Amino acid sequence: MFNKPALFTEFPALANTLPYIHLGIFPTPVIKLSDLGKSLTFQNLYMKCDNISAIQYGGNKIRKLEFLLADALKHHKKSVLTFGAVGSNHALATSLYARKLGIHPIVHLYPQPVSDKVCQTLRHHILNKTEIHQYSDYSNIKNRTRYRILCELFKRGKKPAIIPSGGTTALGACGFVSAAFELKEQIEQDLLPKPDVIFLPLGTMGTAAGLAVGLKAAGLKTKIHAVRVVPDTMANNDTFANLYRQIVQFLNKTDPSFPSVQLENEVYIDNNEYGDGYAEPTESGIQAVELIKDIHEIHLETTYTGKALAALISNTKKLKTKTILFWNTYNSQPAPEEIKKLSICSLPEGLHGYFE
Repeated sequence: MFNKPALFTEFPALANTLPYIHLGIFPTPVIKLSDLGKSLTFQNLYMKCDNISAIQYGGNKIRKLEFLLADALKHHKKSVLTFGAVGSNHALATSLYARKLGIHPIVHLYPQPVSDKVCQTLRHHILNKTEIHQYSDYSNIKNRTRYRILCELFKRGKKPAIIPSGGTTALGACGFVSAAFELKEQIEQDLLPKPDVIFLPLGTMGTAAGLAVGLKAAGLKTKIHAVRVVPDTMANNDTFANLYRQIVQFLNKTDPSFPSVQLENEVYIDNNEYGDGYAEPTESGIQAVELIKDIHEIHLETTYTGKALAALISNTKKLKTKTILFWNTYNSQPAPEEIKKLSICSLPEGLHGYFE
C-alpha cells in the first residue's frame, strides 16, 4: 500500500510543489530491542528500521532519492551523475533506482579500504550496468565533473542530473524532514514513547540535518546524537548549521506555512568513534556489530551503523534511564545471487585490485 510522505500530510501545499516519486515502503517499522536493552541496562531501547525502506534496496538513501530522482524526471533528464566511495551505498542506490526509472546512471568513485562488502557493491553495479569512473581522490572527482557533463551533452544531448555525495541537498533532506513527522505519527500511535535521544551516523549530514529540522517543526523535543564517520572537514558544527538553515529556508520559501525553526542545542556531533579514517573499522565498532548480530540477528556494518551503535553503547551509563532510538540507516535487503557469477572485466581496470 502506498502512503504519501508524512510531510505532505502536515503541509499539503508541499505535495503540490515538491517533486516526489514513490520508491520506498513507508512508514518503516519501529521495534523494541528488548534483549540488547537488557544487556546494556536500557529500559527503553528502540530501532527505526530504515534498513527495510524498500524491496529492491533499502537504507536511508531511499527517502532522499524519492525527491531527487523525481526532480530529475521533472526536468526530463536522461542521465544522473553522483559521487561516492567505491563501496558507497548512496552511489549504488542512486544507480539502481535511476535505472528503474529509465535514467542512465553514472557514478564517480574514489578509493576506500578493501572489504567483501565493497566487492559485492561493485558486482551489483556491473549487474545494473552502471557507468563507472574511478578517481584517485574526492578533489580529483570534482575537477573532472565538468568534463563528464560535456560528454553527456555530446552523447545524449542533455546535461545529467547532478546528485551530490549522499544525496545531500535541501531537496534531498526533505525525505528526512518527512521522516520526523512519520516518527511523530508512530509516537501518537503508541508504537514507541517519545525518544529522548536518536543515535545515527553522520556522513554528508543530510539525514541528520533533515531529521533535526523535522523534529523541531513537529514539536518533538528529541535530541540527535550524530556519530561522525567522515573527516571533520566534511562534517562539523558549522557545516551542519549551514545545511540546517538551507533546508529551513528552502521549505519556508516553498511553503511559507513551514515554520522558520532555529537550530539550538538539539544536535550533538560525536567525534569519538571516527577512528583512523573513513571506512576504517574500529574495535568498538566491530564489537557493536557483533553484539547486535548475536543478540537480535540484526546485521550492521563497520563504516556507518557499527560506529553509531558503538557510540550508543559507550554512553550507556549516562543515558540508561532515557528512551533511546537507534536509526538503522543500512540496507539489509540481500544482493541478487547472480552477481557472484559476474565477470569484473567491465569494471575500470583500477578497481580490479579490490578483488585480489
